Amino acid sequence: MIPKVSIYYFIYTFKSNAKGEAPIYCKVSVNGKHKRFSTGISILPKLWDATKQKVRGKNLIAEDINSTLYLQTEHIQTIAKKLQENNPNGFSIDDLYFNLKQGIPDEQTFLKLMKERLDKMKELIGKEYAKDTYRKFKDVYNHTTNFIKYKYNMNDIPLKRLDYQFISTFQQYLLTERHQVPNSVNKTLQKVIETAKYAVKCGLLEKNPFMAYERLRVGSKSITFLTDDEIERLENYHFSQQRLEHVKDLYLFSVYSGLAYTEASLLCRKHIVKGLDGELWINMVRQKTNNSMQIPLLPPALKIIEKYSNKSQPIDKPILPMISNQRINSYLKEIAEILGINKRLTHHTARKTYASTILLNNDVPIEIVSKLLGHSSIRVTEAAYAQVMNKNISKHMKRLKQQLNDENE
Repeated sequence: MIPKVSIYYFIYTFKSNAKGEAPIYCKVSVNGKHKRFSTGISILPKLWDATKQKVRGKNLIAEDINSTLYLQTEHIQTIAKKLQENNPNGFSIDDLYFNLKQGIPDEQTFLKLMKERLDKMKELIGKEYAKDTYRKFKDVYNHTTNFIKYKYNMNDIPLKRLDYQFISTFQQYLLTERHQVPNSVNKTLQKVIETAKYAVKCGLLEKNPFMAYERLRVGSKSITFLTDDEIERLENYHFSQQRLEHVKDLYLFSVYSGLAYTEASLLCRKHIVKGLDGELWINMVRQKTNNSMQIPLLPPALKIIEKYSNKSQPIDKPILPMISNQRINSYLKEIAEILGINKRLTHHTARKTYASTILLNNDVPIEIVSKLLGHSSIRVTEAAYAQVMNKNISKHMKRLKQQLNDENE
């Protein structure tokens, strides 16, 4: 006996949201018994054609929603067909509903796939992924969720619906609605594209739908760092407020060690080792790249460690009394105003100062700077500090010109 399956779409007006949009529901029946569930789509009631069970109009949003409902119908019919093939004696509404909620691989949706990757990433924090990497991917997931809701008025989108227009419109959304700078847009969409590539590897898509997408061009970004004079002013100034004095220490430590916020937060006594030269070094792994870092401890950084560390402290307990990065950056803004430093200081500018003022300006070779920073390659260092390197070239050329002039006199 072949069960009679019917599919009906309607809107729940009494569940309207603050914008007056009502959710579209689907009612599936098998031999007169039914289950109903939300499609995740909401529209204004006046746009719904109850007779045709579709959205009125031929605009992009209407076509997208109607296409999604059509795909939903096909999905239900496919499940019913498979159930009939596997159960010649028939199946119930509970069988159909269970398989519908479980889903099948070829009907995978984009946000669902992103969420699966996000959950796996969370489980592997500290093993394969840094906490910051997880946080950034979560931000991308949230941006994608908001975009799909904004553009398509849907809670998710089927993988088979992804195309060049999706990624192109997403780019425009990030620029105009989220006010992201081009570099941030590129980083956001890079993770979106990586998810699509992952879908291809899993056999959920035949090819990457975003292959034609081209990244936004980004101009050279100026680096914010302190000069020798500004470092000296910061070192010699005593703040009456303890919180500012505390942040001053945390900032100066990274100025003289190059440690990013995450590594500075994790620094323990076990990371302080004696090198072959008999001096103390920091030996740890950079969370962002998973590259090892061996950094000789300069006297100012060692002085700060000695201020906050003691021998009775467990070797695996963080040395520096770190506070949140957000609070540090807020206090650094106050510090800059007090000292008359007309720059936007953040904790990350300490790392930039270490590379620029402490190392490059003192003629430390770029390959050593790259190693000390824990960069994935020297190209990353060269790209980030091209401006500083150009200044050094100019400085050396002036010395050479002066030397040649002296010899010709």
